[in-house]
Parts: sequence; C-alpha cells; structure tokens
Amino acid sequence: TEQLEKLTGELGEKRTAANGLRTAVSEQSAVVGELRMKSEELDTSTRKLRRIADTQGEALQRIEVSLTREQAQIEHIQERLADVYEVTPAQAIEQLGDEEASRNSLARDVNQLKREIRALGHVNLSAIDECDRLSAREEFLTKQRDDLESARGDLRLSAREEFLTKQRDDLESARGDLLEIITEIDTAAEAEFMATFELVAAEFEVVFAHLFGGGRTQLYLTDPDNALESGVEVIAQPPGKRQKHLSLLSGGERALTALALLFAMLKVKPSPFCVLDEIDAALDEANTDRFVELLKEFAERSQFIVITHNPRSMEAMDMLHGVTMQQPGVSQRISVELADAQEQGRRQQAMEARSRAAAATAAASGDGEGEAAEEEAVVDTVDAES
Repeated sequence: TEQLEKLTGELGEKRTAANGLRTAVSEQSAVVGELRMKSEELDTSTRKLRRIADTQGEALQRIEVSLTREQAQIEHIQERLADVYEVTPAQAIEQLGDEEASRNSLARDVNQLKREIRALGHVNLSAIDECDRLSAREEFLTKQRDDLESARGDLRLSAREEFLTKQRDDLESARGDLLEIITEIDTAAEAEFMATFELVAAEFEVVFAHLFGGGRTQLYLTDPDNALESGVEVIAQPPGKRQKHLSLLSGGERALTALALLFAMLKVKPSPFCVLDEIDAALDEANTDRFVELLKEFAERSQFIVITHNPRSMEAMDMLHGVTMQQPGVSQRISVELADAQEQGRRQQAMEARSRAAAATAAASGDGEGEAAEEEAVVDTVDAES
C-alpha cells in the first residue's frame, strides 16, 4: 500500500510537471506568436521604407540626369552658335525677336524640376541600418521559436517511443506464433509428402516393369534430411541392361520412364482429367503399343486428351479432333467418333465383298441365275444398311 501511494505521488508529481511544461509551452507559443506578428509588422515597415527610398532615389537620379542633359544641351547650343554662327545666345535671342518667350519656357522647366525635387520629400538615410536591426531581431525570435518547437517535439517523442515499443512487442509475439505455425505446417507437409513419395515409388516400380516388360527402377531424394526442398533422382534398369541414371538412358527409354512415373502418380492420386501433349513422340511402335494398352487401362478412371501425330495412338482413341484447310486461309475443325467410323468401314467392306461374290456367281451360273444372285445380293445389301 505504501509503495502504491508512493508511486501515486510520483505519478501526480510527474503529471504536475508535465502540466507545467505544457503551460510553459503554451505561454512561449503565445510570446512567439506576438513576436512573430511584430516581426511581420517590422518587415512590412522595412519593405515600405525600402520602396519609398528606392522611389525617391530613382526620381532624384532622373532629375539629376535631366539637369545634366539640359546643361549639356545648353553648352552644346552655345558652342554651336559660337562656331557656326559666331554669335552668343543673347545675340541669337535678339535676332529671333522672342526673347521673353524663350526665357519663360526655360523658367517653367526649371520650376517644374524644382517641384519634382520637393515632391520627393525627406530621404531616410538610416533605413538600411533599421533593416539590419530588424533582421537580427527576426533571427533571434526564429531561434527562440525553434527551441520551443524542439521542446514540444521531445514530449511527443516520449509518447511515440512508448507506442513503438508496444508495437515491437506485439510484432515479436506475432512472429513467434507464425514461426510455430510454419513449423507445424512443414512437419505435416513433410509427413504427407514422404507417405505419398513411398506410394509413388512402389507404384513406379510396378508400372515401369509393365511398360518395359521387366526391369527395375528406384526413386530417391537427393537430400533426405530436407524432404520439402529436396530434388528427386531416378535410377532405371531396363531388361537386359545395367542400372543407369535417367540422363544416361536413350530418348525412347527416358520417355517411357517418364510415362511410368506419370502413370504411377495417377495411380496414387487419380485425376479426373489429363492432357498429354506429344508424349509418345519418342516411342517406337512396340513401346507405343504398350503405352496405348496402359492408357486404355487408366481411361476407366480418368478422361485423357492426347495431342499426337502417332497413327497407332490415334487408332486407340475414342474420338479424333483435327483441323484441316480445304481452302487457302480457311481452317476447319473436324471431329470423328472412331468407333462409329470403324463400324461403317466394316459394313462397307462387307457390302463390297457380297457384291463381288454375287458378280462372280452370276458370271459362273448364267444370266438367269446371275440375275437371281444379283437380286439376293441387293437384298443382303439393304439388310446390311438397315
């Protein structure tokens, strides 16, 4: 109880200190806001003073340039009058007879220039120093604001650190759970794989002996200690040959061994639908007959689509699908029910045989008997067609 009270007191003190810090931060933020407003006002005044000084300087410069240009023009006129006409300006005005008008015009120009100079007003030569002083003040206030924002960020970082620590602990816990689940899945998968592998290996020996008419074969893992990532090697011994690795067999033997492995897997895990693409391309006639025999056996449980160019394989199919091009650029798909086609072929052969027999009988027995035999052959043909 005493320890709880002590912790409660410390927690209250920390809360009081935190509230004090928050109050100080709020006060400092208010001071920073006021200073920022004053700084902005000073910046505005400085910019106005600079604009006024620049305007007055530019106007003064224009007037000075105008005066210099007028004086230079007057001097040029005087020199020209003296060099070209050999008269003075006064003599030229007398000769023109409009002296008063010329003087009035010059007086108006001079008065106009004086008015423009007075309109410029007093030029504040200390504006640059005032701008430097305000810039230093702004820099000081900016530094104070940055310090206050840094103190406020430290308070936020403390809460952020606590939150991140909790998140890290949760992630570590979840990681441990995931690793445990993965271990369980790997163990179950490895047990299932090994059981299936043993069944496939046993069926592989049976199917291999059936296709080759004897011989032996063996499946083994390249890394038994890591079954899920291990490779599988095949050792085969066809009848009358030495035991060899799969890569050392001939093309036909490799194809037949691959067929044996495929059908062994189908025997362990039957599939309702299989597609075989040119799987009999490397087989000779004898091995093709064995493949067809095995295919018929498995066709009782699975449906096979065989893509092939082998006539012996085609003869064993129930239905043939082909693509022909009777006209250039126009392809057509043709499907044939092989059992119906074979039955029609047998009927056609029977009809041709009876026709030949009737013709031979007619030739041997004479015309009357030949006609009777022909009528009998026609009746037999009609019966066969029905």
